[in-house]
Amino acid sequence: MTGFQLRKLQITGPEVEVAEITFEPGLNVVSGPSDTGKSYLVEVIDYMLGGSKLPRQIPESNGYDTVRLVILSHDGKQFELTRALAGGSFRLHEINVDNSYKSRKLGEKHSQSNDDNISAFLLSLIKLNGKRVRKNADNQQQNLTFRYLSNLVIVDEENIIKKESPIRSGESVQKTANDSVLKLLLTGIDDDALVPLKKKEVVKAELQGKIALLDQLISSYVEELSDPVVDTQSLQGQLDKLGLAIVESEQRVYADCSVVKEYERVRQESWKECDELKARYDEIRALLERFNLLDQHYVSDISRLEAVVEAGLFFTALKPGRCPLCGGTTGTHRHDELPQDIDVEATRMACVQESAKIRQFRNELTRTVISLKDEQSEVRRKYYEAKAAYDNADALLRDTLAPKLSAARADRNQLLEVQAKLRQT
Repeated sequence: MTGFQLRKLQITGPEVEVAEITFEPGLNVVSGPSDTGKSYLVEVIDYMLGGSKLPRQIPESNGYDTVRLVILSHDGKQFELTRALAGGSFRLHEINVDNSYKSRKLGEKHSQSNDDNISAFLLSLIKLNGKRVRKNADNQQQNLTFRYLSNLVIVDEENIIKKESPIRSGESVQKTANDSVLKLLLTGIDDDALVPLKKKEVVKAELQGKIALLDQLISSYVEELSDPVVDTQSLQGQLDKLGLAIVESEQRVYADCSVVKEYERVRQESWKECDELKARYDEIRALLERFNLLDQHYVSDISRLEAVVEAGLFFTALKPGRCPLCGGTTGTHRHDELPQDIDVEATRMACVQESAKIRQFRNELTRTVISLKDEQSEVRRKYYEAKAAYDNADALLRDTLAPKLSAARADRNQLLEVQAKLRQT
């Protein structure tokens, strides 16, 4: 898995108190009355994720000049992004376990030509750097930048209540790019393989040139041909042969369609199986974490009980003495509001029995953990098998079966066109 989470946002200034908000793992919702800074917080977060628009000035922001955003990557690395409220580049600090850090500068421009800008850094954390998306109906492409994703991770109250689709940024010229980004997030496949289409003006000019050439050829053939004599028998023979060829072509199209539908079914079932196996794997991992915590409690309880048993041995080995309060011998003295003498041996034996019971529980827990780990390994193996089946079916459909079906349909249509022309003759 990949990704990162926001952990903390700080706004500081030389002579003002630090303004700070922390975030929890998962979805965070900031709510409150009007004019309490919710919109300003959204603007600052968007600004720290590469937004070019400066956060607006509000009375509460006077004296503040620097923003710090702490993020945590999925692999456990912690980073701090620093940027001046007045604009400009970023300073990236990678915070190590010992609180030491490495620092470097990140440009505010969104580009994938190098790794020294905010977009390339954020995309690298989610493994989407280097991806390309379609930007118009002509299959023209552009590099993916993090700004295409910002409206999906930062949602203000206006976007919550608007009627348009939440995946759209609101700009009509970006509709195709927004749809391509959503497809990339769902499938992991970008649009780099698409072939750009020619512009309408170029296509129109080429068609006009072809039409002119065809008109010229037709004119020359019309001059050469006088009154052609149609051979009815020969024409009927050609139609019969075309009929047989069309039947065979239809059979090929039907067979290719059947194969495509079968592999589409395999791909869909493999994808569903991957989802189910991943959910079970995550469930087992959560159970193992809980069982590990329970085992730690068992170990702690056993240690405490063993300490009581050992202390009891020392108490029973001591010689009887007199009470330091009343001077009485053991078993004969009594004091108000104080417990009577405790049977040390009985207490020690009770601790031994409780320790044995906990050890039995721990053995049962160990067997359960081993069984879960075996199941986890089996689930992982089945997941990779299902993923391989999905990848194979997807690649076969995309690279072989779909082009083959398209070619078969094109051949059939061409034969039908020839048949129609012969019948007109």
